[in-house]
Amino acid sequence: MIQNKIGVGGGSDYVTIYRSRKFTRLFLNTGDYAQFPLETLVLLSRYTVDNKIVISGGLPTKIQGDLSDILIFEDFTVYREADMNEIDAFDFVRKNGRAI
Repeated sequence: MIQNKIGVGGGSDYVTIYRSRKFTRLFLNTGDYAQFPLETLVLLSRYTVDNKIVISGGLPTKIQGDLSDILIFEDFTVYREADMNEIDAFDFVRKNGRAI
């Protein structure tokens, strides 16, 4: 998961979840991924369901490829905080300029 499409002020427009690890920016638009607007709350479950990662929040604005075998999207319209079983996507620590 990374923030990409960095704007002029240094901010990012999207949070993108990729199927596979990307080692260079040249391949950010390749492969299978789901893209969420930055202002959308994205919560990742700490537990899998049928070996799939559960992502709660607004539905992605763009899905490239097929992620149905590894991800479950759970749409909810009411804002809520992450609980002990979830990770808020914006709480990921950045180290050496890369998202962890």
